[in-house]
Amino acid sequence: LYSISVNLLKEDHPTYSFLNYMISQTQMGCTASLRFSGQLNGDLRKLGVNLIPFPRLHFFNIAQAPILSPKNSGYTKLFIQELTKQVWSGKQFYSNVPIEDGKFLTASMHYRGEISTQETDENIEKVQASKAEDFVEWI
Repeated sequence: LYSISVNLLKEDHPTYSFLNYMISQTQMGCTASLRFSGQLNGDLRKLGVNLIPFPRLHFFNIAQAPILSPKNSGYTKLFIQELTKQVWSGKQFYSNVPIEDGKFLTASMHYRGEISTQETDENIEKVQASKAEDFVEWI
């Protein structure tokens, strides 16, 4: 979190309240499906159980896009393609894990707001094609 604050958000001396703000933004995104009605809603337990069939391999690594400073959040308009690129860039992960050093078992992306399902699917297909070697092949 400190690295994201200093390198991406250009905060000179991030405070604990600022780091807590970043964590709260991520938690709001993860739990949005629990708080709002919609046809694609699910809960976090189902997500953890259904993504990976092996119980000892549940290590979630959260990335969020956009990560914006509260000062600049009102001035930024991002599109699905840009959000997807940011998540998979490796700079947005909330843990200090280089994505080049390992493999992904699976991934789940949650978009919030009024977005086109077709555009989302197209961008996810591009990620699947470009990151195919970074994912484990299932039998």
